[in-house]
Amino acid sequence: MQNDVKLYQDLLFPSAIYYADLPKFLPIIKKVSQEYLLKAKKRNKTDWILEMSDPYTLDPRVSPFLDELGKMCREIIINNGYYPQNLNINFTAAWTQEHQYLSSMEQHVHGHGEQFVGFYILEAPKDCGRAIFHDPRPGRVQINLPEADPSKATLASTMINYELVPGRVIIAPSWLPHSFSKNLNKKKSVKFVHFNVAIEYMNGTCPNNTCQPPAAEVV
Repeated sequence: MQNDVKLYQDLLFPSAIYYADLPKFLPIIKKVSQEYLLKAKKRNKTDWILEMSDPYTLDPRVSPFLDELGKMCREIIINNGYYPQNLNINFTAAWTQEHQYLSSMEQHVHGHGEQFVGFYILEAPKDCGRAIFHDPRPGRVQINLPEADPSKATLASTMINYELVPGRVIIAPSWLPHSFSKNLNKKKSVKFVHFNVAIEYMNGTCPNNTCQPPAAEVV
């Protein structure tokens, strides 16, 4: 640009990802996870490279953990500028996944009214893979230019990956495509809690009917 021209930038429509370390919940969540995983293995009677437990959102032992996650989700909603009153945080599911050697999670999103998706890392051995979040704008990805340095997170990035750290929780919008790369550890599995969160306004308190879908128009 010419020296007398100042170029301004507005960063709009961002896709935020949040993370925090909650090691205090590791002992109880690992215990609950192991119990539910063993039940699934006995029922399936198959040595799969991926094992998923049944949901345990109603297990009272995980209530303090879900309460803490709920507070985080509420803070995210408020800080993002959404209507803050009479919010109901509803965990639609929380279950444990165990990925053996070469197991991975394909890229996907969550619908059915869910607002957030999250992961709580339980066990993450060396070379166990990473959590990956992808640019949700297909049009932008289609015409993207080559990145100068793919190892850096920039506005040119089409995906970002996160190291798996035991005791760390990662929360993102449910519409943000996410995946897990392959576990390349031949001897140890990676385990994490996968949870989904829906947001509701209680007693019809959403302002100006903004939470209601527009009426259908038949022409």
